Amino acid sequence: MPYKNPADRRRRYRERRLSDPQWVARYRTYQRIYQRRYRVENLKEMRTYQKEWARVHRRKVRGENFGKRKRRKTDEEIHQTLLAKRRRFHHRHRDQINAARKQKRIDNPERFHAIDRARYWRDPEKRRHPSRIARAKRSGESCYVSLQDWQALIARFNFRCAYCGTKLTKKNRSLDHRTPLVRGGTNEISNLVPSCLRCNQRKHSMTAEEFLRHR
Repeated sequence: MPYKNPADRRRRYRERRLSDPQWVARYRTYQRIYQRRYRVENLKEMRTYQKEWARVHRRKVRGENFGKRKRRKTDEEIHQTLLAKRRRFHHRHRDQINAARKQKRIDNPERFHAIDRARYWRDPEKRRHPSRIARAKRSGESCYVSLQDWQALIARFNFRCAYCGTKLTKKNRSLDHRTPLVRGGTNEISNLVPSCLRCNQRKHSMTAEEFLRHR
């Protein structure tokens, strides 16, 4: 080896670094590839060494907090930490997770169909509401009623259809726009009324006044 002396090697490296930037770029690329390959091949030994080093040098690692007891986290803090960890994991691997979910539904269509039906009949309103939000987004309206506002609106009409007075149940109730979105209506709470499915379907694109005259 021409430069056995470490000082000579460092001097040679400094000279070449200043005179040959292309060589420096190749050298640093080689170093990155080598370090990654070395880490993959020796991951277990590296982690063992790091744990032992941290144990021996714990005073240096903790600094001013050395010798002080850590405050124990509450159950809620632990829960929020785990949730944040899961969200980070899901964000990093969302493509693989979504692909695996789709494949499961393809492989077991009957099982997932039964799950979806059972979930729908446990709380139909909760399952219908996301479709309303999606429709509002497609219309370009930024404001939309929340699920709690919708439930309060039904209670304000005494669980009756705003057009025919039919008793509203989980199976037959729907949300209707006084002025339809295709006619320039909005998703403001003042433009929304509870309606039975029959009236909602018959009303179609008419306004509330036109539908009541038509009836």
